[in-house]
Amino acid sequence: MTEDIRVPITPGDTMDDVMRRFVGAPAGVAVPIVPGWDWHLVLDGLAGARHRYLQALGTENGMAARRAVGEALWWVSAADEYLRERISGMKNSDYYRELVKTVGGARLAGLVYARNRAGHQLARLLLLRLTHVEPITVVATDGSQRQVHTQVQVHYGLRPFDPAPQDGYYFADNNNLPSASAAHRERFDRNTCYINHVALQPVNDILEKTETALRKTLQWNQTGPDRYNIAINTTISPLT
Repeated sequence: MTEDIRVPITPGDTMDDVMRRFVGAPAGVAVPIVPGWDWHLVLDGLAGARHRYLQALGTENGMAARRAVGEALWWVSAADEYLRERISGMKNSDYYRELVKTVGGARLAGLVYARNRAGHQLARLLLLRLTHVEPITVVATDGSQRQVHTQVQVHYGLRPFDPAPQDGYYFADNNNLPSASAAHRERFDRNTCYINHVALQPVNDILEKTETALRKTLQWNQTGPDRYNIAINTTISPLT
């Protein structure tokens, strides 16, 4: 499975259909604004939040780093909504069924699930990791000895004002996330995506891979007055 995020497009849609969703212009209405500015806003917002997260690691108070993670998840969810509603045009169930066929798409869906679960209890989304190395002496049958080292890694939850670790936070195991609301059950298997592609992984690794994939998913540039090129990384056959 590829790291790319490939946005599914409604079968039968033309390039004009996609472009009108892209800029938010109904059929028969002239394009009201320069297209793509809001997509760049989302990507720049994600990059900024990730930068603030990295800057805050190793500080005495972990609040700044945790706030940055919350902001990054908000931007990731905004990107998912943009691809789903402004580009794909599919029903949510169809969109996610196609999206998660790549590792990058499944990772994106898992992060959306994380944002939904941890919106009001962000501290429970993040873990610290302790690595302990223990020397052990091994005695062979001939009486010779040699020393080996065993390594144990333990993930554990945060206290309110724990310092931000220098090596960063880890996403919590799914079982440790805040309980889902009975009124908002997961309907698109994004929980499985979280378990397989996000849980217990370093926060920055996951955010960086997602940002990189999103930047390749949708690209546009102006080629002249009122003329634009748009490139969409999609699994659907070429648009006309």
